Amino acid sequence: MFLGLIGLAIAFDSLWLIFLLVPFYLVIRYGVVAREEAYLERKFGDVYLAYKARIRRWL
Repeated sequence: MFLGLIGLAIAFDSLWLIFLLVPFYLVIRYGVVAREEAYLERKFGDVYLAYKARIRRWL
């Protein structure tokens, strides 16, 4: 999604879309990913923590 927003900014030659990358990242990181990780830790416990230790967050 992040790369898609960059592509749209370039395609539409829009500087304001580039400025939206920072708030977009913060919303995704703290509003979506952090909440989902907390949910998965509660639901799966140690199994998820072991998985999280082996796998990078951003593939």
